[in-house]
Amino acid sequence: MENTYSPSFHLLPSGLINPNCLNLIGSGVVFHVPSFFSELKELDEKGLPRVYDRILVSDRVHINLDLHIAVDGIEEAELGGRGIGPCYSTKAARTGIRLAEVFKAELFESKLRRLASGFAKRYGDLLKYDVEDEIARFREYRPKLAGFAIDAVSFMRSAQEKNMNILVEGANLDVLDTFETIKVAVAYKDPESGEELASYPTDPDILDRAHVVYHEMPGWKRPTTNVKTFDDLPKQAQDYVEFIESFVGVKVKWIGTGPDRESMIEK
Repeated sequence: MENTYSPSFHLLPSGLINPNCLNLIGSGVVFHVPSFFSELKELDEKGLPRVYDRILVSDRVHINLDLHIAVDGIEEAELGGRGIGPCYSTKAARTGIRLAEVFKAELFESKLRRLASGFAKRYGDLLKYDVEDEIARFREYRPKLAGFAIDAVSFMRSAQEKNMNILVEGANLDVLDTFETIKVAVAYKDPESGEELASYPTDPDILDRAHVVYHEMPGWKRPTTNVKTFDDLPKQAQDYVEFIESFVGVKVKWIGTGPDRESMIEK
């Protein structure tokens, strides 16, 4: 990326800067549809080639609704919340809405109304939100989103089998500096059958009863911000990176240790 070029990447992956890179928003992201389209429009207007053709979205992402933003505005009024916290909360509570469900209009509208009703009971007149307005907007979004949504699990498996070059962009390592224990979700378990599932279950019946299987690792409890070499990282941080490499079967090439472009370890 050129130093003179500074687009605002909040939702979209920065790999869109590379005209030869196909980009995927993975299932762990909370996905705000208006932001997705507005950021794409901004990049297109700045002259990035074929941005609409080089972005895909996992159909398992949870939708960051305007409802979540309205709730965040109540809970974090002084911070001007973007809905991320409430969206992750509904995801954890299994009441959120995934992208795949957006394309099932009746299911989507039913879940959204139920979610909005629950928040309205909790916050009363403090909640300034119209569920029918959001439903109407999603009727417009639905056909536009259809070309971006894919089954990312099979897509990534195919990419690995073809030995394609894969770069995973995530949060910087230094955001984990304060954790006593780091828990990595490695599988899901169906308590009825005892079956361990390698990927996030999309069947709602299995999802309702599934338990997450975690691999727990000790945290390092010391700052890693602006560390320049892998050997200078705490041993626990090195172990964490190496576990991620082993688990996903992809070598970690760069490790972010801060907000600046120079805050990067090349491994």
